[in-house]
Amino acid sequence: MNRNFIFVFILLVTLSVVNAAPWLRFFDCPVPHGHSKPVLISMAYTPDPLVSGQSSKFDVSGTLKEDIGSDTTLEIGFIDLTDLQNPVPIAPFPAYSDTFSGVVIKAGNPFKTTAQLTVPKLPASYAIGALIENSPGYVPGCAIKMIEAPLSSLSYPIAEK
Repeated sequence: MNRNFIFVFILLVTLSVVNAAPWLRFFDCPVPHGHSKPVLISMAYTPDPLVSGQSSKFDVSGTLKEDIGSDTTLEIGFIDLTDLQNPVPIAPFPAYSDTFSGVVIKAGNPFKTTAQLTVPKLPASYAIGALIENSPGYVPGCAIKMIEAPLSSLSYPIAEK
């Protein structure tokens, strides 16, 4: 439960930047209180674009400043950005969570891992986050990507009057 809260918190804090710069697609991860800034890791997925209800392969890689051990977790989750003032986690949340069991990668060495998951029902605008978590609340690396609805699909209430 604590990991889910931290994951949601990091995504929501990051997405609060959206109002200031809505055209951005990748965001730096926020710095959790008392910790160093997480390293921006790479996240790629197929198919691109993602399709709700279908299987997708996520490749996550990078070089962390911290060791990866058997207690290190990769979490991938989705946030609904339909209402930018009220982003909502998309269930199940996180959509993927697994440890690097039996693996030790020393700090400064590159890592690469693959995750297979079923994509939840996605709205037109959403964010995808991948976090590497060494212990509850400590995130040495993450990637957050925002997928925006095309302008033609947006509704403007003032135009409907």
